[in-house]
Amino acid sequence: VEGGGKSPNGVIINDSRIANCLVNRSNQEVRVIAQGDSTVVRLTVGQIARLETYNLTGGSSFGKGFQTVNMTRAADLTVSCDLDLLEIEAEKCDITIAKGTTQRLITYNSARKLDVNVAANATLNEADIYSAGTVFSGTGTVGTLNVHGNGLTYEKAPGTLSVDPEVTVLPVQVG
Repeated sequence: VEGGGKSPNGVIINDSRIANCLVNRSNQEVRVIAQGDSTVVRLTVGQIARLETYNLTGGSSFGKGFQTVNMTRAADLTVSCDLDLLEIEAEKCDITIAKGTTQRLITYNSARKLDVNVAANATLNEADIYSAGTVFSGTGTVGTLNVHGNGLTYEKAPGTLSVDPEVTVLPVQVG
């Protein structure tokens, strides 16, 4: 996806099944909406994207919306829907989980200087943070936060905080 814009409609995926999708519009946000019987198995964000769902059928195989979202380069992402998995491999990503439930977030060692905002209407069930210097903000719910990287900060305490014994700069609650 290299076009579409953000308003009013963006790019609408309607009653479709997509195995792999790349969102990579230069310097402008792309709003991607999955609706009806749509499932996007893997979506990669390369620039600025907003993901939403509308009237999904929610069947066992189809109508699930976005399943796995991957960020492989510096990008901004706003998630306003349910996700199974969000993987961050790149530095300098800004992620906002605006609403819905993200089942799992993984940040890899290569992902540094990440800002993750979990808004009041959002839930992140589990996060595995291997990146150093990750910042969690927002008043949303974080169930389990597994910290494997140094220097993590968070605004609202998670339900469960687990810190790898090899972490030398312990997580700190700010604000």
